[in-house]
Amino acid sequence: VTDAAGFTRSTRLFYEEVSYNGLTIQGQVFADAVHLSGNWGAYFQMDANNLWQAKGEFVNQCIAAAPSAWDLTGFDMVVCVSQAVTGASAKVAWPYGGYGVDVNTTNGRVTGRGISMPNEWGDGSASDQGSGRTVFETLAHEMGHTLNLPDEYTPSVAGRNLGGWDPMDSEDPLPHFTVAHRMMLGWTQASWIRRFDFQTLGANVDEAVTLTPIENGAPPSGKFAAVEVRIGNGRNYYFEYRRTATGQIGDAQLPANPRVVGTDVSEPPDPVVTTRPDILLLPKHATDDGAVLTTGQHYGERDSTTPTHPADFRFELQTAGAEAATRVKYGIFGKPDPSIRPWPRDAQHQWQSPDITVSNARSIADPANWANVPWSGHPNAVVARVTNDGNISAPGVTVNFSVKDYTVGGAPESFIGSDTHDLPVGPGVTVDFTTSWNPPAPAAGEAPQHFCVIARIDYYDTPTTPSIHEMTDVNNTAQSNYDRFISATASPASRELTSLTIGNPYDSGTFFFIRAGQTNPIYRTYLEHTWLWLEAHETRRVGVMLEYAEDAPLTDKHLDKMRREFMKRMNVVDFTGRILDPTDPRLHGPRLLQGATVHVHTGRRTRFDKWDAKGEHGSGRVVDSEGQPVVSGAVIVWAEGDKRRRTYHHAKLRRGAFKVMLPRSWQRATAYYVPGSGYADCTSETVRGR
Repeated sequence: VTDAAGFTRSTRLFYEEVSYNGLTIQGQVFADAVHLSGNWGAYFQMDANNLWQAKGEFVNQCIAAAPSAWDLTGFDMVVCVSQAVTGASAKVAWPYGGYGVDVNTTNGRVTGRGISMPNEWGDGSASDQGSGRTVFETLAHEMGHTLNLPDEYTPSVAGRNLGGWDPMDSEDPLPHFTVAHRMMLGWTQASWIRRFDFQTLGANVDEAVTLTPIENGAPPSGKFAAVEVRIGNGRNYYFEYRRTATGQIGDAQLPANPRVVGTDVSEPPDPVVTTRPDILLLPKHATDDGAVLTTGQHYGERDSTTPTHPADFRFELQTAGAEAATRVKYGIFGKPDPSIRPWPRDAQHQWQSPDITVSNARSIADPANWANVPWSGHPNAVVARVTNDGNISAPGVTVNFSVKDYTVGGAPESFIGSDTHDLPVGPGVTVDFTTSWNPPAPAAGEAPQHFCVIARIDYYDTPTTPSIHEMTDVNNTAQSNYDRFISATASPASRELTSLTIGNPYDSGTFFFIRAGQTNPIYRTYLEHTWLWLEAHETRRVGVMLEYAEDAPLTDKHLDKMRREFMKRMNVVDFTGRILDPTDPRLHGPRLLQGATVHVHTGRRTRFDKWDAKGEHGSGRVVDSEGQPVVSGAVIVWAEGDKRRRTYHHAKLRRGAFKVMLPRSWQRATAYYVPGSGYADCTSETVRGR
């Protein structure tokens, strides 16, 4: 759009400006129409606000129907612009962004993200639903969804949603992204941010900080673009200076100008998406000026309930001109803070907590390959490693453990146990909280069950009079999704089965989306559904199949040359779950719930060629699919006696053969092969004592 003064605005120019030229858009317009064979209702449906929403496969269907002359491979984003139906049965699509794109075409596979936009948005016609919003403004918002940014106006929190301070809340008039969003997208540098972690500073803080307008980008030496105040794991406050400048596309009409804006940023796993957006304005207290500050104003928090002296946090804006002169003050005080870290554990375990571990007889036998992998049908020990991040001890802390089905969001939990310990104070001091867990073995013909383990610290108050509340409860919950498969090679390779449990936490029906990706091209992953409609509080299981596919065609010649290398690598499969909030008055973008990771290995199929036991002795042999003895691995034998009391016995392999000592009173004994490199596992028949 070029206005009467010759000033040009566009989505591309906006993103170049707000990213400090870190992101640009190169687009291509395919001007001819794509004709779909169905009617309007085949591709659009009414959402919770009686607005027409594109169905989950709409963008993929448009791509599949496009002429072969349109090569859409290599594009990161596809925008499908639909024409309104006019007349007596008028129908106009509502803008929606963040759809998954994954479809085969005659030119190859098209992947990325998709957006549905109405042709009439902002044109002033009878079909215009934009309420003054332009195409470039709303497309900037929808593109935010394709970059994994959620809506910030829902759930509504009175007086604290971002409003005109971020386009993921309100894109008209177009504001810049808040500093937290710029950090998430990698547009700011760590050196631009002045960080305060009062738990580690160990003394009172009174420091002057000069903030330059966030719109300007890199601040001069000794000055900063924002202040970060650490509250807990996954929880920070941010203060940024917002000031309009001549020639800007974004932040041209701020709600107030100039201002320092304070935000409260909280990321998963706490709180859940049904309680608040991930970014809110700081609250307004009777003793401060709230989140949006001008010269002479401040934001503050005080806790005067502790038996030690009260603590004040205070952020002051002293002057606001070309730069903002601010002051950060804090009084250290005594509080406990029981803490457990959420995910990720590491790059290959994105959806596991580093503070939750599971052990069993199999992981003890082969910790290099089976550490932290639950074993269905066998006793497992679950350990939560808890730290006291406060500065006074915390006696009588309780951790509750629960499990739920392998999930990417919304599955119900089942309690499995709890443990209570005292937490001392000290850097690096941790305490293990433990419970036992015996997940059931799958019934005959059923796929193995796989699980998500949750450790949750009870909200903590010291057992003193008066009690001392913990510093924050945002770091009280962690969870881990566990799954590992071996696709056994034979003719054909085994197809491993599992399922993802998904659930709708809302009081009305909505859409749930599942996205998947994998790291190894010579494996196949099958997903039963990529999106479903769930009724209020409905829970469903979505089937997943995984297999090694040595014969998989690789169109990329470079990848094909690496086939032998890929055969040695495991396949890491990631699933993420996203849900549409049906209470959203401008429903159009799914929010991230959580994810799950599967590790898939391959190995030659194996079996017990021999297995027998008499008296206190058992022996057997393990061979591969061609009858050759296995050359690595180990064997675990579990023996059951009266009252099904079970004991575990480890045996070493020599050329596939093994011997094991059994207890005198055993009645049933079963052997399990813990696979070595290049093999799949197997379980023997059960023999009975005689």
